[in-house]
Amino acid sequence: MSELQGPPSPTPEGQPIIDHVPGLSPESFAQLGRIGLTDLYQERLNFDSPVKLWETVQVSNYYDLQNRVTSNPTPIQEELDMGSYIEEVEPQSRFAVLQMREKGYNVNRAGFSSDPERITQRLDLDKPLTPDVVETLQKEGFELGTAYLYDTDNPDRGTWQGEWAGSIVFRPENPTDLFSITQRWDKLASLLPDLGSPAPPANYGNAVKFREAAEAGTLLDYYMPNGQFDPVGTKYSRARDPFADSELLLSEDPVFAMRELVFIDQYHELKDRLAKNPEPSDEEVSMGVYVEELEPQIRDAVLELRRKGYNTGSSGFWGYDHAGQAMDIATPIDDKTKARLAEHMVDVTDMGIRFNPDNPSNVDEIKKTWDLIANILPDLGRHAEPAENMGAEIFRYATKHKMYDFYLKDWLYQHGAFSSNDPLGMTLIHEGFSFGKDVYAPQREAEARHRQVVRRIYQEYMKEPQTKLI
Repeated sequence: MSELQGPPSPTPEGQPIIDHVPGLSPESFAQLGRIGLTDLYQERLNFDSPVKLWETVQVSNYYDLQNRVTSNPTPIQEELDMGSYIEEVEPQSRFAVLQMREKGYNVNRAGFSSDPERITQRLDLDKPLTPDVVETLQKEGFELGTAYLYDTDNPDRGTWQGEWAGSIVFRPENPTDLFSITQRWDKLASLLPDLGSPAPPANYGNAVKFREAAEAGTLLDYYMPNGQFDPVGTKYSRARDPFADSELLLSEDPVFAMRELVFIDQYHELKDRLAKNPEPSDEEVSMGVYVEELEPQIRDAVLELRRKGYNTGSSGFWGYDHAGQAMDIATPIDDKTKARLAEHMVDVTDMGIRFNPDNPSNVDEIKKTWDLIANILPDLGRHAEPAENMGAEIFRYATKHKMYDFYLKDWLYQHGAFSSNDPLGMTLIHEGFSFGKDVYAPQREAEARHRQVVRRIYQEYMKEPQTKLI
């Protein structure tokens, strides 16, 4: 591991000697030395797969950041503007990001993309590039990435996924060699025209918090709460080892990140439950789920309300940005109780209960609100009726026939692990799962198996004719 301070050290023969960084002033470079570059980069280590390189890069960044925070926590001006330490940027795109910011581009993300095999690299800017710049990049082998789009002039269309000129992706010639990947990043940065002035300070939430902590002299507390190094600082509401089970590349948004962590925890809990004690309780048969499938912030409230006689349904994170909380309840709620809930900024709709927590990324605080709601709703003197929905029927069918392996895979399918590229899918890869050359094959197989079980349920429980439903 390289040191953070001091002059650049010699590199292996044939490697470039790093004596400056585009976009970084000589004074800043002298202060940071080699900016935490590791032997991973200097010795041009190769790996069996891009995933292994990606995992090593994340761990390398972790230790670089740890060294930086503990030995030289004072940020330079470029870091204050960026809203993070330079060690938080992946090494292959580190210099390119500094150069792009110097040219006037605000970079939201730069590094390995979230495709399951980690073959491509991705750049996300806060604004789209002009058509002529896009054309120049495409001639050099760079392509537009996709993003979720929203047409303010046509809100009824909602959101959709499509190409966006603020996102650039490319596939390196050798996706397991960090040095060659770095060269492509440098090429990308060189092709972007200078906009005439450096990028303004980043204004997303974590960047603002970084500057506020630096100004207040509390950056050590930000990254080392309770004296323990936490690489995500105060981005998330609980400290954890970011490299356990490959829980990496969490979303920048703290709410999305917390939801991703909740799903990973639920996966581990459900996997453990199915391995050790798969027989469901009477309560679980009635709900149509294992208790481990209930999100932790709402778990106790669901159990309490069902015991009070409320027929609950889907519950947990809610809304496009997942910042809301919701519980579907088919049982009517009286006006007096609605008024009491309204005092706590909790709404009752025809579908059930909704509220927007003050801190939507803090599971412990959200749980307090759900427990309060469960306490306010009066006991109806009866137990809830068995849940009647296809999810509950799949649960009862799978547990009755001891199809536990199917049930776990179906849970993963329902939570997007086979179709999305979030940390839940990466957890599977870390555990030895391979998406194969056709990365969409597991998704198709899981969907076909799901439909097959639904068809059997119709045939067995609903007494439908023996016809093919898929």
